[in-house]
Amino acid sequence: MAGEIPRVLSSLATRAPFYIVYIIAIVMAMKHREKHPRASNYVLLAGIGMLVESIIAWVFYAYVPDLIFKNGGQGAGTLMSAFGCGFNIISALLIGLLVAAAFVDRRDPEKSVYRPRRDRLDEPEVVDDLSRRAADRGPSSTNFREGPQ
Repeated sequence: MAGEIPRVLSSLATRAPFYIVYIIAIVMAMKHREKHPRASNYVLLAGIGMLVESIIAWVFYAYVPDLIFKNGGQGAGTLMSAFGCGFNIISALLIGLLVAAAFVDRRDPEKSVYRPRRDRLDEPEVVDDLSRRAADRGPSSTNFREGPQ
């Protein structure tokens, strides 16, 4: 058992950056849940799934090969390939959730409330000829409309 601790710690240290990213994703998803509920739920599900999948894969690859080879090693390559394929499929699905989270809760651009620039029709009606000429000139370099001098 004493020889296992350094192997476990070194394996944990190599996966620590991923665990940190998963935990940050989970925390950020919970923080933004009210503002973007669907996207946050996707990220939350993907973050928890990736964390759990990574821990299960870590335990599997740390202990199962030793157990297989202690029992004769029959079919070890096939079993390891099957589990590796399963872990990759699960990872791909979870990454797909993250990609989907980037595109949910988006507004329809046709229903946008943002108007990019003011239209001439939005300005108040000019009443006299002098004001009309000043309005046609537009703002001066100081951004104030210049009146007659």
